[in-house]
Amino acid sequence: DYLGGKAAAGTKMKSTGWDSNGNGTNSSGFAGFPGGYRGSFGSFYNVGGDGSWWSATENNSSNAWNRYLGYYSGDVGRGLNSEQYAFSVRCLGD
Repeated sequence: DYLGGKAAAGTKMKSTGWDSNGNGTNSSGFAGFPGGYRGSFGSFYNVGGDGSWWSATENNSSNAWNRYLGYYSGDVGRGLNSEQYAFSVRCLGD
């Protein structure tokens, strides 16, 4: 709820540079860029349209949780994907 709830948080976390007027305000300071993702066979998808970041939480030995932002929405999504995919990693300091 810190950023106004799930439905509003994505817009506040997105930077500029998103497809189809999907830019955010970056009022959170997160500056989420639309880096897309790499599929399990090495091709890249949705660069400019989606930003996905791995969570530190695994579901099992081959799947982990991620969070994502999309050009089409102002919310933050949660997904479960194979670790064969490549998503962005965000390092945060104290």
